[in-house]
Amino acid sequence: MATNLTIRLMNRPGTLAQATDALGRAGVNIEGACGYVCESGEGVLHVLVLDAEQARRALIDSGFEIQAERPVALVPVAN
Repeated sequence: MATNLTIRLMNRPGTLAQATDALGRAGVNIEGACGYVCESGEGVLHVLVLDAEQARRALIDSGFEIQAERPVALVPVAN
């Protein structure tokens, strides 16, 4: 089952690249992603992954804070 990880990012250049690079180096494919900056100035990144355990480990080992983790059902639809 797919998992949506919500990751807190510092609002500074390069943090999005660092988070996605950590996932890539760990061999985790990003199935989908969404990011935005909050009024507080912090960034939030949602990544959809199939291997939540590996993704979680890679992000935490790289110093990122995972704020939430939710299971997601993926359903193929015709275009």
